[in-house]
Amino acid sequence: MSSSTLPSGVPALDSTLGALLIGSFLSLILFGVALYEGYTYFKNRHYETATITTLVSVVLVFDTVHVVLIMISAYHYTVTNFANPASLNTAYWSLNVVPLVGAVLSLLSQGFFARRVSLISPLYVVFAVIAAMGVVTASVCTFIITVKGFSSGTLDLVVGNHLYSEIALGSVTLTAVCLTGSLLSVLVRARSYQTRVPNTSDWPEHSLRKLWVVWVVNTGTLIFCACTTALVLAVASPHSLWWVMFYFISVRLDVITLLSVLNSRRIVPVNADVLEAGGGYGRSVLARANRLATVERWNIPELPEESPPAVIDIKVTHEVEGRESAAIEIPRRGTRKFRR
Repeated sequence: MSSSTLPSGVPALDSTLGALLIGSFLSLILFGVALYEGYTYFKNRHYETATITTLVSVVLVFDTVHVVLIMISAYHYTVTNFANPASLNTAYWSLNVVPLVGAVLSLLSQGFFARRVSLISPLYVVFAVIAAMGVVTASVCTFIITVKGFSSGTLDLVVGNHLYSEIALGSVTLTAVCLTGSLLSVLVRARSYQTRVPNTSDWPEHSLRKLWVVWVVNTGTLIFCACTTALVLAVASPHSLWWVMFYFISVRLDVITLLSVLNSRRIVPVNADVLEAGGGYGRSVLARANRLATVERWNIPELPEESPPAVIDIKVTHEVEGRESAAIEIPRRGTRKFRR
């Protein structure tokens, strides 16, 4: 049925049902990527904490539920109501629940990213707090959208008058700006420092894939692009569902980025030998060992260190453009060296 033969009051199929279908297809493809990342995580989750393992399990369950709800919605509008285009004016129950489940996924994944940014340094705690406020605001707006969708039974909050959707998209975009900007700034500062100071470079030549993972995927740049595009389309084209397509993509990218960050680690037991014991020095060495363990656990990009590190011989790994590990030897004087 072409758009020219549609009954009066029925929205155009290309920009509504077509956008929903394309979003469903792309969402299923990205869901497959998330499943692969989840399989990789559980296969290699040695020395992992119960908290992060539980987080990943819950995220994968909700991600599966989210995709199933999208498929149910697409089936309802394309098969069950194939000859009834007027059904596009009504909100099916699964379509009302989709944003609520997506909000839970964003809250879990973005909460992990905010915690990750807050551990970089005290300065970045401010950006982490702003990001957390943004994702909470988006979750509240999404809850309102779900409640109003069930009470009205129409798609007015999705097609046309979607003020709450725009606020939610604006909030998650703000969150992405804070988190992605913080992570990219650390990587840029580290690269700049290592190019200025001789014998401090831990940026060996890597493949394009590893550079893509560290600089684009793990920083949340893809999430930022998807959220920004969804926000722009929601404002510029309020009577279409093209923005919903990018919303579906952004939720899948939340999960993929979370799992990619976790899979970029290779955790080993931290073994610190204090070479010179006594007084507060021993406590400082223990604190540094704990800090390095936290850096690896949350895969935190580290700021460059201007002063020589403490006298400690410690083996730990952290992300250096890829999923390879490096044993770090911290000498008494000089710069950080890497043993391959």
